[in-house]
Amino acid sequence: MMNSQESRSWISFTEDEKDQLRKFTNRTFLLDKRTSQQVYLSLVDILLAYCYEVYATEGENNVESPWNIRKLSSTLCWLESFTNISEVLISFGRRVLCYPLYRHFSLVIRALNDTIMILQLGKSAILKCLLDIHKIFRENDPAYILNDLYITDYCIWIQKAKSKKLAALAECMQKAGLSKERLGFELDDLERAALLVQEEEEELKATDAGDSKQQLLPLCQEAASESEDSSSTSSYETGDSDSDEQESSASEDGKINPLQRTLQEERTAPLIDNNGLRRDTGTLTLEGSNEKSKASLQSTSVSGKLIEELEKQMQTAVRLTEQPTASPSPRGEGQDCSSSALQEMGTKCTAQPRGHSLDHN
Repeated sequence: MMNSQESRSWISFTEDEKDQLRKFTNRTFLLDKRTSQQVYLSLVDILLAYCYEVYATEGENNVESPWNIRKLSSTLCWLESFTNISEVLISFGRRVLCYPLYRHFSLVIRALNDTIMILQLGKSAILKCLLDIHKIFRENDPAYILNDLYITDYCIWIQKAKSKKLAALAECMQKAGLSKERLGFELDDLERAALLVQEEEEELKATDAGDSKQQLLPLCQEAASESEDSSSTSSYETGDSDSDEQESSASEDGKINPLQRTLQEERTAPLIDNNGLRRDTGTLTLEGSNEKSKASLQSTSVSGKLIEELEKQMQTAVRLTEQPTASPSPRGEGQDCSSSALQEMGTKCTAQPRGHSLDHN
């Protein structure tokens, strides 16, 4: 534990705090033993509320700081007076678990330990905390009245307080301690019930997760089987379509290829003529065309010769008719001869075909 000289050398006051101390008037407080005990206990109550506020806000005061301090301190909230240290600790613990935003029993224990440390540091540390509370209340409209009622008088009184009594108060706080059973909220039973509920919820979540997994497994298997079936059917359909296309192409090729093969065989196959020589299709086409041209020429020449013969015979018949008649008998014979000759020629012309050869005439 630090002595008063070490605490004075370690703790320093700012200029604002010094100015505020100068503004305080010098007073003397006449207190009996009972009142002095209540003053020390109320000081502990105020310091507990202040330590909670510093720990909850991490030393950065906000608009809720005045409300937290006066609400957590029974002395400042409704002018409570205590008879022993246990009442102070129980009151503060119950208020911490009911009023502020952050409610936890560990915060109560932390504020208790910090207050003990401040009391051990001595009057300078306590005065610095009281000056900070005075500043917080001074900037708030309803809380500034508490400075006139308590904080200003405490700042003046603590400067003349005895350090031995402050150290004894810290020892009393350490011996008293605070537990959850003493607060009267049945916190142990509530925590056990909360743990049981939490375990049941975890078990339900685990069972639900297992059931969901078991439900999802057949669904996944069905989905996988369906995907496999669809892939197999699609592959089978594609295979069938490919095979059908191949068969159709093969059939078409089979239809076309025999024709092409026969044509190619006919084109490429060697031909044998009457003399036993091979001839190609090109020579056959030329010979066929030559034979056709020769036959057409022969037919035209035969018809021309027949026409010439007919003209000659007609001329001879005309000459015979134009000759003078010597006697009737010869004329009759000549006429009979010419008419018979004309008839014979007509029958020959009609009986002879047009495409007959010249040797036949």
